[in-house]
Amino acid sequence: MHIDLEGTFLFSNLTPEQQALIVGGSEYLNFDRGDLFIKDEDTANSLYIIVDGVAQVIKSGARGVTKLKDIGAGVVIGEMSYGISGANRTATCMAGIGGVRVLCVPYSTITGLKKTSPELYMIILERLLKIAHGYLRDSNEYLHSLKPAVQFAKRYGAI
Repeated sequence: MHIDLEGTFLFSNLTPEQQALIVGGSEYLNFDRGDLFIKDEDTANSLYIIVDGVAQVIKSGARGVTKLKDIGAGVVIGEMSYGISGANRTATCMAGIGGVRVLCVPYSTITGLKKTSPELYMIILERLLKIAHGYLRDSNEYLHSLKPAVQFAKRYGAI
């Protein structure tokens, strides 16, 4: 599935000139199946928008590698570290079957909007915060759904 950037939350209702300010400082990248384009614990310096294809978000731990979710066209990833100097990635993203095409938006491109287009900078910042908030809300709901299982495990000595 291919997505037009205007169809993404980050770019919706922006003028062509505003979109050009972001895309002009960004780069389209292609990754083949199995390629890692975000690595857990790496220092973050850009965010990515999935343009075409599917990627897997994975996390390594004591029990091996766990697939957290599949993400497709229109999804923005890497937004959680924006504005946090020296922040590390919190998961790994791997290109799925058929590969993936992304728009890599350096944080410097977004930060540069503060001077060149302060209004656009505030729009993008608000949208990135809304995306991050959505992920946090989803995580909280998931953790809350685990509460009965944790109570059961505690009751029977499993944890």
